[in-house]
Order: sequence, then C-alpha cells, then structure tokens
Amino acid sequence: AVTLNVLDVDDVAPEWTQPEYAGSVFEEMPPGTVVAVVSATDGDATERNRRIVYSIVDADLPWFRINSSSGEISVASKLDAETAQEVTLHVLAHSPAADLPSPDSSAPRRRPVNITVLDSNDLPPVFGRARYSVTIAESALPGDVI
Repeated sequence: AVTLNVLDVDDVAPEWTQPEYAGSVFEEMPPGTVVAVVSATDGDATERNRRIVYSIVDADLPWFRINSSSGEISVASKLDAETAQEVTLHVLAHSPAADLPSPDSSAPRRRPVNITVLDSNDLPPVFGRARYSVTIAESALPGDVI
C-alpha cells in the first residue's frame, strides 16, 4: 500500500473584499480611535496559509497605524485638518507563510484607503486690532452694509 500525503502550499494570494476603503475622523480624536477597517480573504486550504497580515505601505504618513491581524486603521498621532484634510494610505495584504512581495509586484495586493480629517472648532477667533471703530448713518436700515 502506498500512502500519499498532499501538503497545502501557500499558492493563493489574498483578495480584497472591496475595491477601495474610506473613513473619516474628527481632528481632536485621540490616538487609538478606529477610522476604518480593511479586509481580505485567502483561499488556501490550511489555516497557516490562509492567515493574512496587513501593513501600511506609506512610511511617510505617521498619523495612522494598522493592526496587522484585524485590519483596523486607527489614529497614531495628533491630527490637524488645517494641515491635511484628505489622506490616502495604501494598505498591503499578504500571507506571512509566503515571501513578502516586492513593492512593484504587490499592486493587486494593495488597496487605497481614503481618510477625511474633519475640522473641529479648535482655533479661537483672532482679531487684527484690539479696537475697531465704525460710524453708522442714522438712516441705516437692518441689512444695510456698513
């Protein structure tokens, strides 16, 4: 009798559940606030080869981080809507059982995540002078420009 054992090879790349992702967050939200969640699936036969790891490809965007196993994208540092209102991150999904693909070959495994940073009333009004003086005609009506 011959016994043949067939082993699963990590030969199926992760597939994204959506073509792109989006989220929004108010600028005053503290680090750890979840902004968006990305998700991919892997059709390999074994749990080891189906496991997916997520990472943010853009190293120059320090405002957000990703949970490598859940795909949750959260605030990493103080946000400022006056500095950046729209941020696009690129997230990579890969299997740790396979070699990490080079950035050039990973385009199908990358997805954009568009994040809108919403402005809060965090800046007090600023007046250019300490005192203002105007003259209004006695005949001025409500709604007149003075």
